[in-house]
Amino acid sequence: MSGKISFTKRKRVYAKTNSRCGYCGIEVSVYEDPVDHIVPFSIGGNNSDENLMASCHPCNASKGNRSLEEFRLWLVWRDFCREKKFSVYQISWLVQNTNIAEQFPRENLTFYFEEAACEH
Repeated sequence: MSGKISFTKRKRVYAKTNSRCGYCGIEVSVYEDPVDHIVPFSIGGNNSDENLMASCHPCNASKGNRSLEEFRLWLVWRDFCREKKFSVYQISWLVQNTNIAEQFPRENLTFYFEEAACEH
């Protein structure tokens, strides 16, 4: 269980990305949008400010309990599926039964919080 995050902490977390989703960069509201655990509780994350990220609802739901690298790869796969007209099930089969995952250029996908950190 992740526990309740105080409004004071939410404001600090949202300030880190200037009230933008840490993943896609769209404007988010500290009052309405979620706070994401960068390292999910299910794999050892906690409620420290460093492990929390402002997030829009679509990014938060898509990331789920994935690590950052798993989420990055999932986004690349999703875009590949759309481009090639493959279903998620087809891509899942390819990933499990071939070396296709090695062909995805993960370094080309940068999250908003990574870009923002480079600008400072």
